[in-house]
This record gives sequence, structure tokens and C-alpha cells, in this order.
Amino acid sequence: MANDFPADSDARIIAQASIIEAGVKALISRSGFNNGYFHYEILVSEKGAYAIDANFGRIGGGALIEQFAHSYGTTVSKVAAHVLDVGLFNGRRSSINPFLKKPVPSLSLMYGIEAEGVVEGVTLPQVLSSLHTFTTKFGTFVPAMGNTDYCWIGTLAGDPETVLKEIKEIQVKTKAGIVPAFYVHK
Repeated sequence: MANDFPADSDARIIAQASIIEAGVKALISRSGFNNGYFHYEILVSEKGAYAIDANFGRIGGGALIEQFAHSYGTTVSKVAAHVLDVGLFNGRRSSINPFLKKPVPSLSLMYGIEAEGVVEGVTLPQVLSSLHTFTTKFGTFVPAMGNTDYCWIGTLAGDPETVLKEIKEIQVKTKAGIVPAFYVHK
């Protein structure tokens, strides 16, 4: 899985913008949601836009919080503090709003392995500029990438060019041997 942020320039999103906006407004209106973040996943294609997941009171999953930190030039902890402040205290506990400036592009890749196996370890690049998070415990059986959300071994987020360079340097040690991190991106 990959996530480009911001996605405002994506032609499919631009073409379906009115449907996406109407869906978000209807969901908020019907739920009575008043203050806080929410996670809203939309499957967008040339044929339309379809809501596939919605959770109120939380920021999106994957490496989105890391992407926000990179895109807005702040830290993950400041983004998390803002999310909690807005949701729990109506934004009164902090004067920090990390989203006030125009975001720079970011990319996150959720990576796994091409064939299922037991993950024994991961070797990261010696110099890692992107934000990396492990999402699985070593010694765990991991399905092949693309079969389930439980196949992620880690996430990598940051500058798109850097992420695409650094992901190629990540090696995964499995019981069957060492394999490259496997991901799907355009």
C-alpha cells in the first residue's frame, strides 16, 4: 500500500471531487460529529468514488501521521498532541496547529514481503532520512503483501524521492532467507 499526500492534484480525485465532498458532508451531518479528527477512506476510480471505511475521533491509519509531520514541517508528537487536543479539549490546551502552512508532498509506503513467511528481522539503511515505524513483531508469521492489512512489516514516510530510494535498501530476514522489502506503488 502507498499513500501520496496531499492528493489534491490526482486527476481521479479532481474528477470525483463533488462526490467525495458530498459524501464527507453527509457522513458528518448524519453522525452529529462536532469536533475532532476522523478517518475516511474512499476508493476512487474513473467510475466514481466509494466510501469504504469511516472512523470518527481518530486520525487516519498507516503512516499518515508521519506524512503529516513531514508535509507540515513538524514532529509526529506535535501532530498527535494536536489530534488529542482537538478531539478531547476542543483545541483549548495547545496553541500549536501544525497544519497552518501549505504542505509539501510526502509519500508513505507500507511494506511487507512478496511471499508469506516468518519475519526474523529487518535491516534498515545506515542513514535513514525517512520516518520508519515497525508494525510487526519479529518471529511473527506474515502473509504475502497484498492479501491482508496484517501483512505489513513496517512503514516508511517522508519526501517521495527519498522514500522510494530508501525502501530499496530495506532487507527483511525471514526463515527462508533475506529478501527485499516488498511494496506496491503506482
